[in-house]
Parts: sequence; structure tokens; C-alpha cells
Amino acid sequence: RADVLVQFEVLGLGVCSQVKVGVEGARCLNDVVQICAESGSDLAETLREESFCVQEDTSGLDTEHLRQEAAARLSKWETLLTEAEVSKVRGLQATQLLKEMRVAYYKELDSYREQIYRQKIAEASGTSFTPDNVVHFDPSDYIIDADVQQIVNEKVS
Repeated sequence: RADVLVQFEVLGLGVCSQVKVGVEGARCLNDVVQICAESGSDLAETLREESFCVQEDTSGLDTEHLRQEAAARLSKWETLLTEAEVSKVRGLQATQLLKEMRVAYYKELDSYREQIYRQKIAEASGTSFTPDNVVHFDPSDYIIDADVQQIVNEKVS
């Protein structure tokens, strides 16, 4: 078991939020990303609501400047959350593609094993055996982008 601690902080406003996520065998990186994205979205929504409630400050601070800076950082944070969501979707798509490839590959292996078994039976009975042309897995059927190719290369090596 490992714990991932993510801290969200908006400098200049003194806003800080922490999320601690326990990672076990069943919890994958996508779950951690989803929890962080939800926490970040909650914080962003809180900041958005509070940014309209800031009162005129009498301490001489330029609150408008702080508000603009916070809005810019919030916008950047929302962009990062969107990128995290896109990465999550791409990860799920890569996972699905690899599953489909693995299923097709195992079907082909199973067909070859079946043919070897039938060949041995044919040889034992003295009959001729003609192998089938089996193609369940054709790599050209799968479009692999750079990220999926990297995952494939890691799995192969």
C-alpha cells in the first residue's frame, strides 16, 4: 500500500487543499487521477464562487490585481484539469486497444495449438494433415499512436 498526497494551493489567496489517496493493488493510476481531478474541480468551483464575494480591501492591497492573478491561475488550473482528463481518456483507450490485441493474439495462439494437436492425431492414425491459414491477429488492423506504442514497447521489453 502506498499513499499519494496531492496539494492544491493558490498563491496570493492563501487557499490550500490536500487530498490523500491510498493506492493498493486494485486502485490504479486512473483512479488517482480521477480523484485528483474531482478535488481540483471542487477547489476551482469554490474559488470561482469566492472570487465574486471579495470585498473592497482597506489594507492598501491591490485586490483587483490579486483577483486577476487568481483568475489567471484558476484558468491555468482548469487547463491542467482538462489535460488530465484527456490523458485519462487516452489511457483508457490504450488499455482497451491492448486488451483487443491480446484477445486476438491469444485466439491465434489457441488456433495454432489446436492445429498441432490435430496434426499429432493425424500422424498417429496415418492420415494426412493440411494446416489451416489462421489469422486472428493482424498488427496492421490496429492504429497505434505514440503513447500506445510506448506502452507496447514497455510490455514487450
